Amino acid sequence: MTAEIQHWRVTPTNAGPDSKGIVSVMGWDLEGMVAFYLVGGALVGMILVFALTGRSIFTRVVCGLVPVLVSAFWVKYFVHGRPPSYQSDVFEKWLRGAHFDLSPQRWIKQRHPRSQVIAKLIEMEARRVRRS
Repeated sequence: MTAEIQHWRVTPTNAGPDSKGIVSVMGWDLEGMVAFYLVGGALVGMILVFALTGRSIFTRVVCGLVPVLVSAFWVKYFVHGRPPSYQSDVFEKWLRGAHFDLSPQRWIKQRHPRSQVIAKLIEMEARRVRRS
């Protein structure tokens, strides 16, 4: 067995500091600080359950589950497995109706306000060069 181990190539790397870390929660492998969304939702839910002590148990449980479900929805559809700018792109699309798009047809929506002035200056320079 020691002969086999000697043939393994060992490469020292510094990947540890670059890694965000992975937390496995109910089948989700959450990277970095994403698990804190779920923990925060659970904490807010527990605070609501204890804050509503005068209410019925059904009301307390339903009100306590709302932050947990909202945070789980947020993680599932906006954070987990998405690029870092996904949330802002989605909200920009919802609010403005458009977002950054790579299709060339949408690059230029309107002409620059000074485009006519610049075109005239280029035309005048071309005439000057032709005369000389």
